[in-house]
Amino acid sequence: MAGTRRGFGQTERRKNGRSGRTAGWRARYEGPDGFRYSFTFTTKADAEAFLRGEEALIARGARVP
Repeated sequence: MAGTRRGFGQTERRKNGRSGRTAGWRARYEGPDGFRYSFTFTTKADAEAFLRGEEALIARGARVP
């Protein structure tokens, strides 16, 4: 399943195994500590907004894993 690449992190559509319909969206990124973080959202807009927020926190140095 290919995701949408951004400057920071990526979003990926999650499909239902039976019906093949969209079951949600996953937002993933690699933090400054090298750990890969993954969160699931109902809409793509929510996933992208989350990534924008996390990117801003990391840029300010306010994100503490």
